Amino acid sequence: VVPDKVLLIGNSQTDGIKPELFSTRSRVQLEKADQVYTISQAKSYASRELKEEYKAIIIHEVVNELKSCNAENMCDEISRVKQETAELVDRIKSVQPDTVVYISLGVQSQADRESLRYQTLQAVNATLRTVKNAKYIEHANIGNSSHFLSDGIHMSEAGTKLLASNLRHIIEPDAKRYKSPERTQYRSPARPKQEYSEYPDDRVPQRQYRPRGFGNRRQFPRGPRNNTSRQLSQYRPRSSSRNGWW
Repeated sequence: VVPDKVLLIGNSQTDGIKPELFSTRSRVQLEKADQVYTISQAKSYASRELKEEYKAIIIHEVVNELKSCNAENMCDEISRVKQETAELVDRIKSVQPDTVVYISLGVQSQADRESLRYQTLQAVNATLRTVKNAKYIEHANIGNSSHFLSDGIHMSEAGTKLLASNLRHIIEPDAKRYKSPERTQYRSPARPKQEYSEYPDDRVPQRQYRPRGFGNRRQFPRGPRNNTSRQLSQYRPRSSSRNGWW
């Protein structure tokens, strides 16, 4: 069976994805575009290098477009990214009309969700969902700080596996998805240790130790059970209780 060819046009977040390990059943042959880190470079690549027929082309080029974003030009950057992405999709469709184009939405660490860049990225993702002649890929399971390096942009090993799993699931829906073994970022705070004063009266009362069989009739309901108890029974006063010696 001839595997389906899939082209990945991605920025540095996709550097850790290995084409030979992308498909678990060898039904998909992944190819990566080299040195294509912006949408303008992707447009040039689509006009110059698209000679083979691909079943699908995945575009992951959003994060690097927001490096120069600030509060003044945020709206202009959002519209620019959408327009250039739509032009890239139209250029691919003009060369290969039967190819399915997927737009992989941008991902960033949720630890920076208060930053302007993160909020702009969410707005850009919302506009990219409306691009015509293309489908989009969500990455809702990516966002933990452990999925990124210290800069919050480049992917760690766990984040790369999740990203590759999300992209593979679009091409192979029946493929097993990777689940990160790490816990979520937001954990309940640890219970503070209780502090005691130097006086023992202020401590929490502990359960007192009671020897087994003393003060509890259910331990020996019918009298002595061993030789030691039988030897000591002569020193115990005889009880009028029907349960035996106490």
